[in-house]
Amino acid sequence: MNFKNYSEVLYRAFLEKSEEEFDIFLKKFIKQIKIKKISKILPKIFKYLEKKIEIEKNKDKTVLILKSKDEFEKNKKVIEKYKNIFNLDNLELKEDKKIIGGYILKNSKKMLDNSYKNKLLKMYKKII
Repeated sequence: MNFKNYSEVLYRAFLEKSEEEFDIFLKKFIKQIKIKKISKILPKIFKYLEKKIEIEKNKDKTVLILKSKDEFEKNKKVIEKYKNIFNLDNLELKEDKKIIGGYILKNSKKMLDNSYKNKLLKMYKKII
């Protein structure tokens, strides 16, 4: 087994077990790694596990892209309408000077482009 497989085993245990159970599991896991004399891969296992947890944690993150962060209050009520589609509890604000106005709301699965630029492009395509 390579370090990624060991990391996946640890990750599943991390998700499925209580904190106490996971601590016990981790001690047994490390003991087995030492018995197999492959303890040199432990740093790789933990680094990969750390990345996996970070990726999973950010999966549900919603990003709101605006021309400037000052625009947030102006669009706040409109954005609240989308709380059933997007997780607004974990909202990250980003500035993008290319956006003339409006906003882009996105997460790992969906994107709502309500920027003026996008609206102008849609109108242009209808005309042509």
